[in-house]
Amino acid sequence: MGIILNAFTNFMTSYLDGLVAMLKSMDVIIGMSFAILGVATAFLARRITRIIRKRNDIDDNDPALITIKAVGLVFMLIAFLILVFQTIA
Repeated sequence: MGIILNAFTNFMTSYLDGLVAMLKSMDVIIGMSFAILGVATAFLARRITRIIRKRNDIDDNDPALITIKAVGLVFMLIAFLILVFQTIA
């Protein structure tokens, strides 16, 4: 039992050390920032459109709403690309 526990402890220590080193990377921090910004933009698109249009009834096919959601999607795509290329390199 001690051998298994020791092996698990060694595995978790090396895994967490690698995880912390990866999370300290500037690429990961930038990628996560873009992801958070993209998700927030996509979720708050309707509220942002209400502020822009100064009215409460916003259609689903409003050009401002679609543009803001597309910007959020682009931010998420940039974050995905940064994180994928960071893991490849």
